[in-house]
Amino acid sequence: MALFGLGKKPLTFGLDIGSSSVKAIELVEGKAGYALKAFAQVPLPRDVISEGSIKEPGLVSDAIRECVQKAGITNTAAAISVSGREGIVKRVPLPKVTAKELADAITLEAEHHIPFAVDDVFLDYQDGTVLDGWTRRDAYTGLNQGTYSTSATDGFIFNLATLATGYRELSKNVPHTDVEIFWGFWNNSADNANGNQAGVGARLNDAGLGYRLVPGCSNNGGTCIYYATAWTWPGGSGGGTILGGMAPGVATNTSYFGRFYLVGSTIQAKVWQVGTTEPVAWQATVANSNASGGNHYSLVDSRVPSMDHRHRTLIIRPRVAVDPTVTVGLESSGARSDALAPLAGPFRSLTVACFDATNASIACAPATSVRAVRVTLVVMDPTGAVSDITLTDEAFRQACPSTSSPICR
Repeated sequence: MALFGLGKKPLTFGLDIGSSSVKAIELVEGKAGYALKAFAQVPLPRDVISEGSIKEPGLVSDAIRECVQKAGITNTAAAISVSGREGIVKRVPLPKVTAKELADAITLEAEHHIPFAVDDVFLDYQDGTVLDGWTRRDAYTGLNQGTYSTSATDGFIFNLATLATGYRELSKNVPHTDVEIFWGFWNNSADNANGNQAGVGARLNDAGLGYRLVPGCSNNGGTCIYYATAWTWPGGSGGGTILGGMAPGVATNTSYFGRFYLVGSTIQAKVWQVGTTEPVAWQATVANSNASGGNHYSLVDSRVPSMDHRHRTLIIRPRVAVDPTVTVGLESSGARSDALAPLAGPFRSLTVACFDATNASIACAPATSVRAVRVTLVVMDPTGAVSDITLTDEAFRQACPSTSSPICR
């Protein structure tokens, strides 16, 4: 597909449907590169889109139509994106069938994997026979590149029987910050120390700066978490600093699963054999804030001939840090002065109100006089696009008195 009006026809334009506005953009190719041809933005009424869901489809359609007309865009095909939490990616093994039979089989299989009506989702698939969307990043040319091929059962197959020592890398453009990569791979059929390295990369910028997780590193002594500043790593201008890792290495002719977790400055990893129980604890944890986000993730194959790897599974999903647990001591009736700073979450305020046996408002300490407590938590959207949400709950030490009060129902 030619995104944003680029490439061959049919031309498309970029369309962004945000919580507060609709934006449309079209680019044109010139002698000096690509330039802006058209752009427009139309605001949306408040709460038309709330919590990632379109509440008023008619108003959003009107805004899109107005935005496109305002920009003067005449193309009818749009390129849009879907947020991570709304996308579902599944690997489904199927027998070899014709293209028509494959499309029908995918639709039937989707009903077993998607928790929505199939008619309510956009369904697309790849059949494992193309390297669609991947870019070769290492500097090797000719026979030194090795060969990448595809298989419906083995995913990406990489092989380099002889020639130059070094890392080979393919990347895919998916902007992200906090992320977890789950992947499955099969290792070499013969043990050759540094040839046992089939890894992944994350938070990689356009120059290749970011992190890689590589099993079989250091002469197959363990699994390493690398930080590098360029695609040409290790060595050369790309460096390749080992931030941490874990033992042991990986066995030949064996399938593995791995997880690569990057949230904030925390980077964690684990690798285990297929058929064994996944370790509960992370096997390696390091702290590094050199790359808080990136535009690419990658597949890595290294480092000496012969390399014979199968990248069989690759699942990317956004992650968020779990809000830390906070133990609250004695509270005074009224609003907290610290605005819940210790929680480090999207909270505007927390109010604790205490009542005695007559339902009169009292201080929350000493606790012996408290018979009922009401807690009110106000949650905010940091962007201001969604209205504050107020959550209220109550707890009673004894039955409510017969007299009416603000806390008794």
